[in-house]
Amino acid sequence: MTESISETRIIQESTPQLLVSVRSAAEAVAAIAGGCQILDVKEPSRGSLGMADLAVIEQVMQIGMDSGIPVSAALGEVADYRFALAASDAERQLPPVLAGLSFTKIGLANLNVDRSWATRWQDTMSFLAASLSSGGENPEPRWVAVIYADWVAANAPPPEAIVDCVLSSSRSLGNQIAGVLVDTWSKKSGRLLDSLPVEQLRDLAQSVQQSDRFFAVAGRLTSTMLPELVDVRPDIVAVRSAACLGEDRTSSVDVGAVRNLRDRIDRTFAVRSTSTELPIGASHGPA
Repeated sequence: MTESISETRIIQESTPQLLVSVRSAAEAVAAIAGGCQILDVKEPSRGSLGMADLAVIEQVMQIGMDSGIPVSAALGEVADYRFALAASDAERQLPPVLAGLSFTKIGLANLNVDRSWATRWQDTMSFLAASLSSGGENPEPRWVAVIYADWVAANAPPPEAIVDCVLSSSRSLGNQIAGVLVDTWSKKSGRLLDSLPVEQLRDLAQSVQQSDRFFAVAGRLTSTMLPELVDVRPDIVAVRSAACLGEDRTSSVDVGAVRNLRDRIDRTFAVRSTSTELPIGASHGPA
Protein backbone atom coordinates (compact mmCIF):
# COMPACT_ATOMS: atom_id res chain seq x y z
CA MET A 1 0.00 0.00 0.00
CA THR A 2 2.92 2.37 0.59
CA GLU A 3 3.78 2.16 -3.08
CA SER A 4 0.21 2.98 -4.12
CA ILE A 5 0.23 6.12 -1.99
CA SER A 6 3.46 7.25 -3.59
CA GLU A 7 2.14 6.48 -7.07
CA THR A 8 -1.00 8.55 -6.52
CA ARG A 9 0.76 11.54 -5.02
CA ILE A 10 -0.21 14.86 -6.58
CA ILE A 11 2.30 17.07 -4.85
CA GLN A 12 3.20 20.06 -7.00
CA GLU A 13 5.93 22.46 -5.93
CA SER A 14 4.75 25.11 -8.39
CA THR A 15 1.07 25.65 -9.17
CA PRO A 16 -1.67 23.66 -7.43
CA GLN A 17 -3.97 21.38 -9.35
CA LEU A 18 -7.52 22.68 -9.79
CA LEU A 19 -10.32 20.37 -8.66
CA VAL A 20 -13.89 21.26 -9.56
CA SER A 21 -16.85 19.61 -7.85
CA VAL A 22 -19.66 18.80 -10.28
CA ARG A 23 -23.17 17.46 -9.89
CA SER A 24 -23.84 16.26 -13.46
CA ALA A 25 -22.22 15.03 -16.64
CA ALA A 26 -22.85 18.41 -18.30
CA GLU A 27 -21.01 20.19 -15.50
CA ALA A 28 -18.12 17.74 -15.83
CA VAL A 29 -17.77 18.62 -19.52
CA ALA A 30 -17.82 22.35 -18.68
CA ALA A 31 -15.22 21.93 -15.92
CA ILE A 32 -12.85 20.09 -18.26
CA ALA A 33 -13.35 22.69 -20.99
CA GLY A 34 -12.43 25.39 -18.47
CA GLY A 35 -9.16 23.68 -17.58
CA CYS A 36 -9.79 21.75 -14.37
CA GLN A 37 -7.33 18.94 -13.69
CA ILE A 38 -9.35 16.82 -11.28
CA LEU A 39 -13.10 16.18 -11.30
CA ASP A 40 -15.01 15.64 -8.09
CA VAL A 41 -18.61 14.47 -8.04
CA LYS A 42 -21.03 15.22 -5.22
CA GLU A 43 -24.52 16.58 -4.60
CA PRO A 44 -24.29 19.96 -2.79
CA SER A 45 -27.91 19.82 -1.62
CA ARG A 46 -26.98 16.80 0.53
CA GLY A 47 -24.20 18.49 2.48
CA SER A 48 -20.54 19.29 2.17
CA LEU A 49 -19.76 15.69 1.20
CA GLY A 50 -23.20 14.78 -0.11
CA MET A 51 -23.10 11.65 -2.23
CA ALA A 52 -24.51 12.07 -5.74
CA ASP A 53 -26.80 9.50 -7.31
CA LEU A 54 -24.84 6.45 -8.45
CA ALA A 55 -25.82 7.03 -12.08
CA VAL A 56 -24.33 10.54 -11.94
CA ILE A 57 -21.11 9.27 -10.35
CA GLU A 58 -20.74 6.66 -13.07
CA GLN A 59 -21.38 9.21 -15.84
CA VAL A 60 -18.83 11.68 -14.48
CA MET A 61 -16.34 8.88 -13.90
CA GLN A 62 -16.65 7.80 -17.52
CA ILE A 63 -16.14 11.37 -18.75
CA GLY A 64 -13.04 11.65 -16.60
CA MET A 65 -11.66 8.35 -17.85
CA ASP A 66 -12.30 9.34 -21.47
CA SER A 67 -10.49 12.64 -20.89
CA GLY A 68 -7.61 11.19 -18.88
CA ILE A 69 -8.62 13.20 -15.81
CA PRO A 70 -8.80 11.68 -12.32
CA VAL A 71 -12.21 11.60 -10.63
CA SER A 72 -12.98 11.66 -6.93
CA ALA A 73 -16.34 11.09 -5.29
CA ALA A 74 -17.86 12.13 -1.98
CA LEU A 75 -19.55 9.28 -0.15
CA GLY A 76 -21.20 11.17 2.70
CA GLU A 77 -20.31 10.90 6.38
CA VAL A 78 -19.10 7.94 8.43
CA ALA A 79 -22.16 8.46 10.66
CA ASP A 80 -24.39 7.75 7.64
CA TYR A 81 -23.21 4.14 7.60
CA ARG A 82 -23.93 3.30 11.24
CA PHE A 83 -26.80 0.92 10.49
CA ALA A 84 -25.02 -0.70 7.56
CA LEU A 85 -22.05 -1.54 9.78
CA ALA A 86 -24.32 -2.93 12.48
CA ALA A 87 -26.11 -5.27 10.07
CA SER A 88 -25.05 -8.85 9.54
CA ASP A 89 -22.92 -9.69 6.53
CA ALA A 90 -25.96 -11.13 4.74
CA GLU A 91 -27.98 -7.97 5.35
CA ARG A 92 -25.35 -5.46 4.26
CA GLN A 93 -26.21 -3.54 1.13
CA LEU A 94 -23.01 -2.55 -0.63
CA PRO A 95 -23.23 0.13 -3.32
CA PRO A 96 -22.70 -0.97 -6.92
CA VAL A 97 -19.10 -1.19 -8.03
CA LEU A 98 -17.60 2.16 -9.02
CA ALA A 99 -14.29 0.84 -10.30
CA GLY A 100 -12.23 3.54 -11.92
CA LEU A 101 -12.57 6.26 -9.29
CA SER A 102 -9.21 7.77 -8.46
CA PHE A 103 -10.20 8.89 -4.96
CA THR A 104 -13.05 8.57 -2.50
CA LYS A 105 -13.71 10.62 0.59
CA ILE A 106 -15.97 10.41 3.58
CA GLY A 107 -16.48 12.90 6.42
CA LEU A 108 -16.22 12.65 10.19
CA ALA A 109 -19.02 15.00 11.26
CA ASN A 110 -20.80 14.12 14.53
CA LEU A 111 -18.04 11.74 15.62
CA ASN A 112 -16.05 13.88 18.06
CA VAL A 113 -18.00 12.56 21.05
CA ASP A 114 -17.18 8.98 20.03
CA ARG A 115 -13.83 7.91 21.48
CA SER A 116 -13.65 5.13 18.91
CA TRP A 117 -14.12 7.47 15.93
CA ALA A 118 -10.89 6.31 14.29
CA THR A 119 -12.04 2.68 14.45
CA ARG A 120 -15.44 3.57 13.00
CA TRP A 121 -13.68 5.48 10.23
CA GLN A 122 -11.51 2.50 9.42
CA ASP A 123 -14.43 0.06 9.55
CA THR A 124 -16.51 2.24 7.21
CA MET A 125 -13.70 2.58 4.69
CA SER A 126 -13.16 -1.19 4.75
CA PHE A 127 -16.90 -1.75 4.31
CA LEU A 128 -17.03 0.50 1.26
CA ALA A 129 -13.73 -0.75 -0.15
CA ALA A 130 -15.15 -4.24 -0.48
CA SER A 131 -17.47 -2.97 -3.20
CA LEU A 132 -15.27 -0.31 -4.71
CA SER A 133 -12.48 -2.81 -5.30
CA SER A 134 -14.87 -5.24 -7.01
CA GLY A 135 -13.88 -8.21 -4.93
CA GLY A 136 -10.20 -7.84 -5.70
CA GLU A 137 -10.55 -7.37 -9.46
CA ASN A 138 -9.71 -3.67 -9.17
CA PRO A 139 -7.27 -1.80 -6.88
CA GLU A 140 -8.57 -0.70 -3.51
CA PRO A 141 -9.82 2.91 -3.56
CA ARG A 142 -7.42 5.62 -2.49
CA TRP A 143 -9.02 7.61 0.29
CA VAL A 144 -8.83 11.30 1.12
CA ALA A 145 -9.02 12.20 4.80
CA VAL A 146 -11.34 15.16 5.29
CA ILE A 147 -10.76 17.81 7.94
CA TYR A 148 -13.56 20.24 8.62
CA ALA A 149 -12.20 23.73 9.27
CA ASP A 150 -15.36 24.47 11.26
CA TRP A 151 -14.90 21.22 13.16
CA VAL A 152 -16.59 22.50 16.34
CA ALA A 153 -19.82 23.26 14.46
CA ALA A 154 -19.54 19.90 12.68
CA ASN A 155 -18.87 18.09 15.96
CA ALA A 156 -15.95 16.43 14.19
CA PRO A 157 -12.50 15.50 15.51
CA PRO A 158 -10.00 18.42 15.60
CA PRO A 159 -7.74 18.90 12.56
CA GLU A 160 -4.55 17.90 14.35
CA ALA A 161 -6.19 14.75 15.74
CA ILE A 162 -7.13 13.60 12.24
CA VAL A 163 -3.66 14.29 10.86
CA ASP A 164 -2.05 12.54 13.83
CA CYS A 165 -4.33 9.55 13.28
CA VAL A 166 -3.34 9.32 9.61
CA LEU A 167 0.38 9.76 10.23
CA SER A 168 0.59 7.45 13.24
CA SER A 169 -1.25 4.56 11.58
CA SER A 170 1.55 2.51 10.06
CA ARG A 171 -0.93 -0.07 8.82
CA SER A 172 -4.53 -0.17 7.74
CA LEU A 173 -6.00 3.33 8.10
CA GLY A 174 -2.83 5.32 7.45
CA ASN A 175 -1.80 3.28 4.44
CA GLN A 176 -5.15 3.81 2.75
CA ILE A 177 -4.96 7.60 2.92
CA ALA A 178 -3.43 9.22 -0.17
CA GLY A 179 -4.06 12.80 0.86
CA VAL A 180 -5.84 15.21 3.19
CA LEU A 181 -8.52 17.77 2.30
CA VAL A 182 -9.45 20.72 4.51
CA ASP A 183 -13.00 21.85 3.78
CA THR A 184 -15.86 23.60 5.53
CA TRP A 185 -18.79 21.59 6.85
CA SER A 186 -21.37 24.39 6.88
CA LYS A 187 -21.36 26.69 3.88
CA LYS A 188 -23.29 29.22 5.95
CA SER A 189 -20.64 29.66 8.64
CA GLY A 190 -18.09 31.38 6.42
CA ARG A 191 -15.14 30.53 4.24
CA LEU A 192 -12.09 28.39 4.92
CA LEU A 193 -9.92 31.17 6.33
CA ASP A 194 -12.72 32.32 8.62
CA SER A 195 -12.32 29.09 10.57
CA LEU A 196 -8.62 28.23 10.27
CA PRO A 197 -5.77 30.75 10.09
CA VAL A 198 -3.16 30.51 7.36
CA GLU A 199 -0.48 29.58 9.90
CA GLN A 200 -2.42 26.52 11.06
CA LEU A 201 -3.14 25.46 7.50
CA ARG A 202 0.55 25.79 6.64
CA ASP A 203 1.55 23.59 9.59
CA LEU A 204 -1.02 20.96 8.63
CA ALA A 205 0.14 21.04 5.01
CA GLN A 206 3.78 20.54 5.94
CA SER A 207 2.99 17.57 8.17
CA VAL A 208 0.88 15.91 5.49
CA GLN A 209 3.25 16.57 2.59
CA GLN A 210 6.26 15.33 4.53
CA SER A 211 4.47 11.97 4.76
CA ASP A 212 4.35 11.76 0.94
CA ARG A 213 0.66 12.60 0.80
CA PHE A 214 -1.02 15.50 -0.97
CA PHE A 215 -2.71 18.43 0.77
CA ALA A 216 -5.88 20.02 -0.64
CA VAL A 217 -7.86 23.07 0.42
CA ALA A 218 -11.52 23.89 -0.14
CA GLY A 219 -14.29 25.78 1.60
CA ARG A 220 -15.95 28.46 -0.56
CA LEU A 221 -12.59 29.56 -1.93
CA THR A 222 -12.48 32.48 -4.36
CA SER A 223 -9.77 33.87 -6.60
CA THR A 224 -9.28 36.80 -4.20
CA MET A 225 -8.28 34.36 -1.45
CA LEU A 226 -5.50 32.74 -3.46
CA PRO A 227 -2.69 35.13 -2.40
CA GLU A 228 -3.35 34.21 1.24
CA LEU A 229 -2.87 30.53 0.38
CA VAL A 230 0.52 30.95 -1.29
CA ASP A 231 2.41 30.28 1.96
CA VAL A 232 0.27 27.19 2.59
CA ARG A 233 1.48 25.71 -0.71
CA PRO A 234 -1.48 23.37 -1.27
CA ASP A 235 -1.18 20.67 -3.90
CA ILE A 236 -4.83 21.01 -4.86
CA VAL A 237 -7.28 23.92 -4.80
CA ALA A 238 -10.80 22.47 -4.71
CA VAL A 239 -13.84 24.57 -5.57
CA ARG A 240 -17.47 24.52 -6.47
CA SER A 241 -18.87 27.99 -5.77
CA ALA A 242 -16.02 29.75 -7.57
CA ALA A 243 -16.59 27.55 -10.63
CA CYS A 244 -20.30 28.34 -10.86
CA LEU A 245 -22.26 31.21 -12.35
CA GLY A 246 -22.33 34.09 -9.88
CA GLU A 247 -20.22 32.02 -7.43
CA ASP A 248 -23.48 30.32 -6.43
CA ARG A 249 -22.78 26.67 -5.57
CA THR A 250 -26.40 25.78 -6.35
CA SER A 251 -26.01 27.17 -9.87
CA SER A 252 -24.21 25.44 -12.77
CA VAL A 253 -20.49 25.12 -13.40
CA ASP A 254 -19.44 27.73 -15.96
CA VAL A 255 -16.60 27.27 -18.46
CA GLY A 256 -15.54 30.91 -18.19
CA ALA A 257 -15.50 30.87 -14.38
CA VAL A 258 -13.33 27.74 -14.34
CA ARG A 259 -10.99 29.19 -16.97
CA ASN A 260 -10.59 32.46 -15.05
CA LEU A 261 -9.89 30.61 -11.82
CA ARG A 262 -7.32 28.36 -13.49
CA ASP A 263 -5.60 31.47 -14.85
CA ARG A 264 -5.60 33.18 -11.44
CA ILE A 265 -4.10 30.09 -9.81
CA ASP A 266 -1.34 29.95 -12.41
CA ARG A 267 -0.50 33.64 -11.99
CA THR A 268 -0.72 33.64 -8.18
CA PHE A 269 1.50 30.60 -7.67
CA ALA A 270 3.79 31.31 -10.64
CA VAL A 271 6.91 32.05 -8.57
CA ARG A 272 7.63 28.49 -7.56
CA SER A 273 10.28 25.95 -8.35
CA THR A 274 9.40 23.72 -11.28
CA SER A 275 8.10 20.31 -10.23
CA THR A 276 9.00 17.20 -12.14
CA GLU A 277 6.11 15.22 -10.72
CA LEU A 278 3.01 14.72 -12.84
CA PRO A 279 -0.69 14.84 -11.98
CA ILE A 280 -2.59 11.60 -12.08
CA GLY A 281 -3.90 10.71 -15.50
CA ALA A 282 -1.49 13.01 -17.33
CA SER A 283 1.70 12.57 -19.31
CA HIS A 284 3.20 16.06 -19.28
CA GLY A 285 1.86 19.41 -18.19
CA PRO A 286 -1.69 20.01 -16.96
CA ALA A 287 -4.18 17.21 -17.32
